[in-house]
Amino acid sequence: MVHGGGAHAHWWDHIAPWLVADDRSVVAVDLSGHGDSGDRMSYSLETWAAEILAVARDAGIEGPPMLVGHSLGGWSTVVATADHPESVRALVLVDCRIIDPEGEERAPARRPPGRARRVYATLDEAVARYRPDPAQDGSLPFVIDYLAVTSAREVEGGWTWKFDPGVLAQRRPGREALNRITCPVAILRGERGLMTPRVTREMVVALDERANVVDIPLAGHHMMLDQPLSLVTALRAVLGGWSRRTT
Repeated sequence: MVHGGGAHAHWWDHIAPWLVADDRSVVAVDLSGHGDSGDRMSYSLETWAAEILAVARDAGIEGPPMLVGHSLGGWSTVVATADHPESVRALVLVDCRIIDPEGEERAPARRPPGRARRVYATLDEAVARYRPDPAQDGSLPFVIDYLAVTSAREVEGGWTWKFDPGVLAQRRPGREALNRITCPVAILRGERGLMTPRVTREMVVALDERANVVDIPLAGHHMMLDQPLSLVTALRAVLGGWSRRTT
């Protein structure tokens, strides 16, 4: 399970336990520059893809893993799947916008990435300023509070966010990467997320009509924050179906 940009493995803490089964273990990763992983001088989707597959091997997963990627984490899993097809069993993209069809309004660009981390005087001050990016309505307060605390770390002079702002300077892998994917794919689209019906359709076409699409009602881009039970239900159905198909 791979988090989005600026996030970390704890975003899956209230999701992952519900996906464990007799024949399935679940592993969540902190990509470099995120969470408790170290920083790099520069970042790329290819580097993160290699990290994802290395973590799967180190965690003792037998055979190719099924990857679940949200947002930027989905970009990284797409690259891992396209570049290393023998190493990935199946792929789930969670509100992960890969394609911008020509003429369609683009999502607002994120703020330009910088290397400086803002420092807050206290943990409480940092927690009070915590916001998911992009912002969305309807997130569950207890989930936001938990993620705010697990997203901060103490530094000289106060508290700052764990992620390196430099991680945000990435481009989508694009249509060509989707064209090279041959394993089973599921796309989970938030009704209020970043994936419009047209974007979703273009992605399915790029995947040679082999992707199953599941719409999550009322979900924003960060569906683990506002519709976690619906996300769990969809993931259990998709992953369980693939497990039964190959056993």
